[in-house]
Amino acid sequence: MTSYKILFYGKKGQIIGRRVVACDGHWEACQWGWQHMPAKGDDFHVEELTFTDEREDRDRKDDEIVQEAFHVLRKRAGMVKAS
Repeated sequence: MTSYKILFYGKKGQIIGRRVVACDGHWEACQWGWQHMPAKGDDFHVEELTFTDEREDRDRKDDEIVQEAFHVLRKRAGMVKAS
């Protein structure tokens, strides 16, 4: 089974609901979306979730932020020579 993110949209295109469901394929996820669309829903979008890619990107970005923060702290403490 694969996890799919389903976004439900209202008549003006606003997001009115989000669900993550486990299905055997894209078409099964679409079928689930049609069956569980909110009463005010007009449309929905289905996409496969890729947790590992998102997590790796987020971790890489977090690492860069932490590295920059430590550089600033070392610089303030006089541990980094001015170039």
